[in-house]
Amino acid sequence: MFMFDFIQQACKAGYTLQGTATLDWGIWFHDVVHNPESSTNEADSAALAGQLLQAAGLQQDTINKIKTYILATASHHHVEGDPDGDLMMDADLAILGAPLHKYIDYAVAVRKEYGHLSDEEYTKSRWVTNIAKLAVHMPLVVPWQTSYGADRYCDPTLLDDCRLCS
Repeated sequence: MFMFDFIQQACKAGYTLQGTATLDWGIWFHDVVHNPESSTNEADSAALAGQLLQAAGLQQDTINKIKTYILATASHHHVEGDPDGDLMMDADLAILGAPLHKYIDYAVAVRKEYGHLSDEEYTKSRWVTNIAKLAVHMPLVVPWQTSYGADRYCDPTLLDDCRLCS
């Protein structure tokens, strides 16, 4: 649960969450539907979250915010007017700045998920291409949405570890 670690570290560094429960639900549900052969995982996760959280009695405006967070993880773009949403986007990318051993564990697990692809297909896949570009140039191109994400991970010394991903 690297995302929760990132959020906890941000809070220890002085970040104040606006809606802890909303953010927690967004993190828990953001990858609840994960099919490596699908391009609609975020939309499917948001829909399932909406159904389950509505059945649990959450207010619709809270559900809508959670669904917005989940959908935003597809592109990791700014969640307009919502600092917690921005923090979640940074948390979702934070694995790219994790200690090398944690990143390698993550990369190995992802490769297993995409076991249905040959090595050539996997290497050419959108996922690998985008992650490799981000990892090699992380401090320059990762769209950190919060000052905490930028301050924590925009460190040129990280490039040495990230080049292993290219």
